[in-house]
Amino acid sequence: MADSNDLNDLEKQTGMSTEMLAETDNYLLWRAKEPDGEITYHLDVDMVTLHFYEEEWQEFAQLVQTALGKPGNGAKPSSGGSRPRH
Repeated sequence: MADSNDLNDLEKQTGMSTEMLAETDNYLLWRAKEPDGEITYHLDVDMVTLHFYEEEWQEFAQLVQTALGKPGNGAKPSSGGSRPRH
């Protein structure tokens, strides 16, 4: 998983600016301003990094908020389903 030192190295190598947005023991979320001005978001999960363009990130964030049942972001997740709840 990347850390702030890795992000600093990335900035030096590519010239793009990066900003760490959040970090836990297992996850790291950071944002980059690409050389062409595009904003991208990167979610590090163990040895995998998910890369999102701005529009994709907004959709993913809305998906997570909906899954958590946050108000004001569309339909709430169904409580039903074919799988039994434990």
